[in-house]
Amino acid sequence: MRARERQIRRLREEAGHGLNAFARSVGVAPSHLSRIERQLAHPSPEVLKRIADGLGVAIKRIASHDEEE
Repeated sequence: MRARERQIRRLREEAGHGLNAFARSVGVAPSHLSRIERQLAHPSPEVLKRIADGLGVAIKRIASHDEEE
């Protein structure tokens, strides 16, 4: 799994968001968010922005391939 996908999942879980509710809150199907988190799909820039906004982080924090740990 690439850093971006690990970062999205980690931030979502740390924020206490369940996959289904969070996906719907950012306007994507839960199955699509799951595929993004498992690196089976790549988010469009628009979806990536909505995910970042939903997580309350700058898009560059999840758009980067470098994971901050």
